[in-house]
Amino acid sequence: MRRAMLGTEVVMVAVETLSEIARDCVTVAVSLFQAALIGILAVVVAVPMFTSEVRRTRCKTTEVTAMFAELASKQERYKNENNTYLVVPECPTPVGSTRKAVSACQGTGSAWKQLGIVPPEQKLRCSYEIYIGDSATAPTAPVGATVSIPTTYIATSWYMGHARCDMDNDGVVAHYVTSSFDATMQITREGE
Repeated sequence: MRRAMLGTEVVMVAVETLSEIARDCVTVAVSLFQAALIGILAVVVAVPMFTSEVRRTRCKTTEVTAMFAELASKQERYKNENNTYLVVPECPTPVGSTRKAVSACQGTGSAWKQLGIVPPEQKLRCSYEIYIGDSATAPTAPVGATVSIPTTYIATSWYMGHARCDMDNDGVVAHYVTSSFDATMQITREGE
């Protein structure tokens, strides 16, 4: 009888030990599940916010880069044919978060029409302008932009391209500037 009792105690201890192990395994599994769930939620929330911001900034920078390339090539061609650059008034306007049709910029007699500007898209997020000067006129930064202008710019006529963007429509404008004497794009308040 004593032997049967001893066997029962061993079985009971084994069952209790297995129960504790199972309980610990369940606790670990639940903790891992909770950690995985928190990680998934973080990815589901953070990644779209991040990619949205990256897409918005990349989209804007891509548009500005493409437009500056188009404006620069057309300005250089115009200068070769007319011995001067052409002033391009700001267009499309007003600056805001919605895309603006470029058709308003391409009317008869407009600078866009004279230069033959073909924008990368028919609706643009930013507005663009070109102002010009001759060798006797020192270039200055566009209003609102912080730009480094070389002290020894080319002693000939020049142009400066200026893009203004307000992607989040908060009234704070980002400025993108390039020129005939410095093709580097200088940016003030990128991401606005």
